[in-house]
Amino acid sequence: HPQDTLNLLNIHFSLFNKIVVQNNGFVDKYIGDEIMALFGDSNEKLSITAFNAINTAIQMQNSLEIKKTDDISFNLNIGIGIHIGKVIIGTVGSEDRMDSTVVGDAVNISSRLQELTKKYNSKILISGVTWRILNKNNNNILAREINKIKLRGSSKPITVFEIYNNDTKDIIDYKKNTQNIYNAALDCYYNKKWSKSIKMFEQCLNIYPNDTIVKMHLHECNNMITKESLKKELNK
Repeated sequence: HPQDTLNLLNIHFSLFNKIVVQNNGFVDKYIGDEIMALFGDSNEKLSITAFNAINTAIQMQNSLEIKKTDDISFNLNIGIGIHIGKVIIGTVGSEDRMDSTVVGDAVNISSRLQELTKKYNSKILISGVTWRILNKNNNNILAREINKIKLRGSSKPITVFEIYNNDTKDIIDYKKNTQNIYNAALDCYYNKKWSKSIKMFEQCLNIYPNDTIVKMHLHECNNMITKESLKKELNK
């Protein structure tokens, strides 16, 4: 029912708005069922801005889990994308209708990351830039590199990390325990060492067969091996 959908969105929007404000951010606009929030200003250290944005995302996901236990009908899943970069805030529109808006590559990149959460089955995706800026000491933010991806509208590939604090305990343990072998497999993947990469990724899958990201990498490695052997055949 449309009214129920509106009520559901509004309950969550007011909840999310509170979380954003508590973490020194502000909600810039609501676009359908999306929220666009901004963090940081010229006086704030970038590492603090990165922490506030990521912490907001983790708390938003936590708040959904709490809502789910309160009421079964609140079964919402959300994906969040985070990127740090320069934006321009200004007014756009015509004489009849003006609106303030934020423009810049950073806006597009965070929006693309949000879209990718569905593909990678991740709750929170952040850019490599955001991960580099974050001060890793004294906070318990858990991240795993996913891939280097050329996003629509950005000139060079960006590195994408998933934040997995909101996974269940057993999945968190699995991702922590396989971090080294996973990173080594990813490294081989970047360097086109497909067979080596497959071996290591398969060790991860043996432990947790539902790892969407590992399955995607394996699929890609197998594709590349097939392509390369076809090339060899044709060039004989």
